[in-house]
Amino acid sequence: MVTVPSEFSIPAGVVLQPKRVANGILYEFVEPADDFFDFSSEILQDLIAANYSGQELLDEFNRRKQKIHDRFAAMVTHREGKSFTREEFEKEIGL
Repeated sequence: MVTVPSEFSIPAGVVLQPKRVANGILYEFVEPADDFFDFSSEILQDLIAANYSGQELLDEFNRRKQKIHDRFAAMVTHREGKSFTREEFEKEIGL
């Protein structure tokens, strides 16, 4: 946690990345990670419901995560310009 004087008007919760520079430390603003396309929780819910466990769970989780990545990359090249909802995206990739 970093304490910043109030006159800098930096709201609470802003993410900073420290960098060492010649005369001290520089803090750069960092955009928070966008987890819109992170389907990890949904994948795990499905796998748990399907009674996966142990190494089989890990293998299937990684396979499905890669499948999402691959399908998304393919969709970008084939469907450029057409927008769709998260639910439509999930249906498109088989979730």
